[in-house]
Amino acid sequence: MTDSNAPRMPMAASGNMAMNMSTVSATSQKLSEMAIEAATPNQDASKAADIQPQIKQSKLAATSSRTLASTSSQLEMTRSREKAFNMQRIQLAEQLGSERKQRTELEALLVDLQQELASLTSNNEASVVECTRLHGEIQQLKSEATETAEWVVAMQKDIINLECKLKEVTADLEQSILSRDTLQKAHDEAVENYDRQTRKVLELEEELKAKIRDLDAANKKLQEVHDDDVKFTIPSIHEAHKSRESDLQQRLARKGTEAKNLRRELNALRLTWAEAVMKKEVAEQELIDNTEEQRVEASQAQQELADSRKQFDELQKLIVPFPQTVVICVDPSGSTAGSVHEIKQAYRDVLHKIKSSNDDARAAVVIHGSSMRPDPSPLEAVSDATFRMMDSVGSIGGSEDYTYCLEKANGIFKADVDSQKLLILIGDGDAICSNLFSVNDTLGQLSSAGILAHSIVLSNGPENLWFAGDLTMKDISLWTGGRVEDKDTYLSALEEIFRHEREQHFRKSEE
Repeated sequence: MTDSNAPRMPMAASGNMAMNMSTVSATSQKLSEMAIEAATPNQDASKAADIQPQIKQSKLAATSSRTLASTSSQLEMTRSREKAFNMQRIQLAEQLGSERKQRTELEALLVDLQQELASLTSNNEASVVECTRLHGEIQQLKSEATETAEWVVAMQKDIINLECKLKEVTADLEQSILSRDTLQKAHDEAVENYDRQTRKVLELEEELKAKIRDLDAANKKLQEVHDDDVKFTIPSIHEAHKSRESDLQQRLARKGTEAKNLRRELNALRLTWAEAVMKKEVAEQELIDNTEEQRVEASQAQQELADSRKQFDELQKLIVPFPQTVVICVDPSGSTAGSVHEIKQAYRDVLHKIKSSNDDARAAVVIHGSSMRPDPSPLEAVSDATFRMMDSVGSIGGSEDYTYCLEKANGIFKADVDSQKLLILIGDGDAICSNLFSVNDTLGQLSSAGILAHSIVLSNGPENLWFAGDLTMKDISLWTGGRVEDKDTYLSALEEIFRHEREQHFRKSEE
């Protein structure tokens, strides 16, 4: 089967080739005839003379045969070239098929990219809507912060009023305590009188019992004497008995009178004791009634005092000093040349906030990125020297090193225990570090210790320049759960950050 796609030979070339082939065949036929004639021995001499031109023709035929051979070789070369051309056409067809396949794949990829572009466009629109919503929330938070400040002022006025009321209640309570002391003194005196009268009654009862015992002993002795006298003489005994009986009756009458007098005195003492008991009960009842009223008043006063104390404690949590450690890392590197003044102002604003929110707070400052990097300041209360640390620091030369500043801050936190810890970063958003693995380890330690790292980003360019390097201040803050604020939001954010730290401290102390 012939290849329909193979190139065809031109008509002129095919005609020349056919002519040459016919010439060659005719010449070869003539040579064969001449050879037959030369082989016949009976040819005459005249024909021998004609052989010379034929020999010349045979030489010409040989030359033609060589020419034909050359033409044949050229034809073979043409055929080989046709085969090579056909192979090249086949390769080009295969290449065209692969290119068509690649074109189909590229068209499908273009469709996918167009779909992804549409999705990114919709995501961008959603991001714009979300940014608008966040801006509204920020405005709302600012208004809430203003309302909170007004509420704090109102609460301070309420505290003053409650303190005045507390003083009045305390004075009333002290007066009630004095009245209770007076009643308690009267009750003690009544009890003492009752005890004294009781002791007197007991003494009289003891004396009566002693007298009765004496009478019983005398009676026994008289009975014994009487028995002895009976043994001697009955008449004398009888007379003696009569006389003694009369004497005993007289003595018994006297003793009865004395006993009646003692009983009368005893009854009088008992009546006095009953009256004392009644007075004591009345005094006790009055004391109980007064005490109950005072207890109710005291309970109400204590409840009001407890409510006032609770409100006072809640307010105290907003103003009472507590141990706090704040480390400020400042980046005045060469990339902050356009915003170094804003960075210094933010540094001073942070110090003002520390000093105004907590008298017991101590701060340390780590400056990195400057051509002359000073040592970290010692951990101490905010002073004029702390405010002046950034005065002589410029942004000429140098590059920030968050490996250095985070390690120094972590070392300061580890050396200080039993305090609420906070890390504040101030820079232009980029966070170049000399050792990324060390930074990851330090951030892990800070996150495990519950130390938040808040970033104040003050860049003189657009926000997307914050993320020029491998690590950013935003990455550091998000790692530890901190916040990222810019020049428009950091002032209001500082109020919330320090209030959150105060609440965290008192929540831990209550637990």
